Order: sequence, then C-alpha cells, then structure tokens
Amino acid sequence: MIRLADLLNEAREDLFRASDQSKWPKGPFGKKGDFADYGGPFKKSKDWKYGPVGRKGLPIPKEEEDDAKETGYKKVDEIDSSLNEFQGKRLAVFDFDDTLAKSEAYIYVTKSNGKELKLDPAEYAVYEEEPGDEFDFRDFNSKLKNPQTIDDNVKRLKAELGNPQTKVTVLTARGLAFPLRHFFKNEVGISPYVVGVGSSDPMKKAKWIEAHIKKGYNSIFFIDDSPKNIAAVDTLKQKYPDLDIETELAE
Repeated sequence: MIRLADLLNEAREDLFRASDQSKWPKGPFGKKGDFADYGGPFKKSKDWKYGPVGRKGLPIPKEEEDDAKETGYKKVDEIDSSLNEFQGKRLAVFDFDDTLAKSEAYIYVTKSNGKELKLDPAEYAVYEEEPGDEFDFRDFNSKLKNPQTIDDNVKRLKAELGNPQTKVTVLTARGLAFPLRHFFKNEVGISPYVVGVGSSDPMKKAKWIEAHIKKGYNSIFFIDDSPKNIAAVDTLKQKYPDLDIETELAE
C-alpha cells in the first residue's frame, strides 16, 4: 500500500525544490516554481481542501481520510488513479533517464583545474569520480527537454502497471518527480508512481528499495542503466538471501 506519509513527503519535496526555480512563473501559491506552466496537481481547485503546508491545492487521498485526520490534514475529493491502494508484495522499480526515456539533459563536471566536462546520462553512468570533482545537475531540475521514449522498456513498464499485485515505481535520481509524471501522463498515456531521490548516490536507490523490503515486499525487480546503481541494489541480495531480487542493466 502506498502510505499517506510517502505521498505527503513526495509532494513537499517537489514543492520546495520547485520553489528554487526562479525563472518559472508564479503558481497557485503565489510563489515562483509551483508548476503553473504544467497545469498539474498543484493548480488551484475549489474542490481541494487545505493540505499539509497550510495552503489549498495539495491533495490527500479520500480513501485515507482516517489517517489524514490523525495527522491533522484534510481530505480532497479526488486523486490520480495511480495512487490507489496496493495489495501485493511484489515491487517493480524502473529508472528513468536512459532507461525509460532519453532527453536533452547533461551533468556538468568541474575538475580541480577548472576545466568543465559535459556528460550525458550514459557517460555519467560509467564516469569514475576523481578528487576535486564538482557536479552540477541543473538540467535535471526543470521541465524535460525533447524527451524520447525507449519503447521496449516502456512496454515492460506498461505490462507491470497492468499487474494489480505489483507496486510499480519509477525511481529517479532527479530531484523533481513532477516533470516525469507530466511526461508520462501527457506523452505516454500512463500514470506510474514516480519518486525522485534527489541524489546521484547509488545507495539512495538501494536504501529506498530496502525500506520497502522491510515493509514486507519479498519479490523485487529493478532495472537501471547505471552499473553503479545495479551494484548498490545487488548488495541487497547478500543481505536478504531468501528474497527474490532481480536486477537488470538497461541497454
């Protein structure tokens, strides 16, 4: 089951990270960066109640009204169908960049001598960090630029979404999940659950998956284009030898 706390934390993270995007237009909360240009879930709606940040427009699932009352938050009338309750114990996790789609986004590396490198996600996936390296992921904190789906993996994602016994998650190193949800809904016609860990540290994804193992998930599938991320999740195989944990390096 997707917990209310997870949804609220994701919403808060998206909202507060978005507020740093000074070039975005004012959104429904009167601040820059509130996704007004996307017209997404943070836009005003007279049917939505006050959310956890004390402003209108932050959704809370109707089916979790009792939990919401306990935490002091109020319900809304509707929420995207991708956030329905999950009943099974299987978890399927897909990376986004260079696994499900390619876009014009680069990682900028400033070397200790001042020279700057420009890496695409595939190059960064195998890049060996050196002392003094400084990384800039600015292209990954904004709207997707010219995204192109990787059709074979998107088909697999759709197939997993069709299994009601599987919790399907797109787990990205990006800090903002909303641009990806917008892309999937408007360009692909699906609404997968998207989580942005906001870090390129491979252990962040491994820890997210391990947290779900501790919730009772005993069958895990993980696909990612980064050998480092695959290696991090592979450590869970030794730690939980009785579980079915499958990892796959995306091509």
